[in-house]
Amino acid sequence: MPALQIFADDGPPHWRIIIANDTCPDVTWGFTEAQVRQSFADLIAAHLDEMTRTDALPSEDRDHYNATAFIEVESFLEIYPQRGDELFRHIREGRFCISPFLCNSLWGFQSVEGALRAFYPARRMEREHGMPIDIAEHIELPSLPWGMASLMAGCGIRWTSVPFLDYDSTFKGLNNPPLFRLEGPDGSKVRVRLDAWASLKASSCEGGYLLKDPQRVTSEWIPHYAGLGAAYPLQTIFAGGTHSDINPNSHKQARGFADDIISYNAAGTNGVKLVNGTLAQFCSEVDAVEAVAPFLPKLRGDFGQSWQLWPVSLARTVAALRENERAFLAGEAWDELGFKADVRLIFPH
Repeated sequence: MPALQIFADDGPPHWRIIIANDTCPDVTWGFTEAQVRQSFADLIAAHLDEMTRTDALPSEDRDHYNATAFIEVESFLEIYPQRGDELFRHIREGRFCISPFLCNSLWGFQSVEGALRAFYPARRMEREHGMPIDIAEHIELPSLPWGMASLMAGCGIRWTSVPFLDYDSTFKGLNNPPLFRLEGPDGSKVRVRLDAWASLKASSCEGGYLLKDPQRVTSEWIPHYAGLGAAYPLQTIFAGGTHSDINPNSHKQARGFADDIISYNAAGTNGVKLVNGTLAQFCSEVDAVEAVAPFLPKLRGDFGQSWQLWPVSLARTVAALRENERAFLAGEAWDELGFKADVRLIFPH
């Protein structure tokens, strides 16, 4: 079988794969909240260190980081406040991308009020520091409720990426293109990366999957995307995720991922470049292609509620959550009107 030809007819290489460093921010899944917040802070600190170390290297080798939940940034600023200016500088430079979701929320399970308030902390930072946050990534969750398109668009979010874990899910049967526009029930639109092929290969750790065995770049990934034809008129591929689930040792991986990318590019493998980059960087490249020759199809409808069903097994707790939310909102409304509210929270026994 002939070797894969990666070069354009005139010789220069044209395939680039953006490796986006991020972690799956599962708070209290395997560790205490204090341990997880410390892990978030240490991971961001390690990537800021890598940004400094790689600052003089070619642009594709310079370290970048993607915070897929705002709680990561919140934890970092709480534990390392002296490095806040450094963080904000890298955000403005485009080296650090922030998703506005507060945490890995079950967005199909949330109320509208709950979904909107999950954006509040990121929006406060956006206003205070003048840095637009309009690219969202929602890690691991195999669902994309239709109404979220309207909520995200209404909050100024232009793009969202949904790398999912194929767990108790019907997502392996998806036949949508990896990039599309999702039109909400009210007609508002958000651009979406929901790449079933990549997620079924590597879940939310696609970058780590490629760096573990770089031969997959030319044996699997480029042939797949090149074969999509008009549905993928790009020469750039996105591979999100390196650190997988957050843990106290995640920060120790940062240098290794940076060095893996540097080594791959130094070898000049088939002319392909790996780019240490961000989701926002990839979205801007898609936007540029779309502006010249529109190709993103418009889809409507619900991408499922999988993983939203398991809370049913906690029905009493879930019912109390809903009642407490209503009580809180009622109390808040009365307080704004100048009345003192007697809010009694419900706790299941």
